Amino acid sequence: MKREDLKKFGLSDEQIESVMSAHGKDITSLQEKVNGLTSERDGLKSQLDERDQQLVDLQKNSKNVKLIQ
Repeated sequence: MKREDLKKFGLSDEQIESVMSAHGKDITSLQEKVNGLTSERDGLKSQLDERDQQLVDLQKNSKNVKLIQ
């Protein structure tokens, strides 16, 4: 919400400042959660990529074992 919108509702400058301050705290809290979840997602993607590479390596090695036997 914008300050202009709050003015249209008849709020005083002091009230608008209080609303904007509370809103800013909410936004900051939510942004921190988003950042944490984004980091967690990136870590999980990295783990999946590592597992995928391990599976490819295991498949290659299993073919080599069959040839040796």
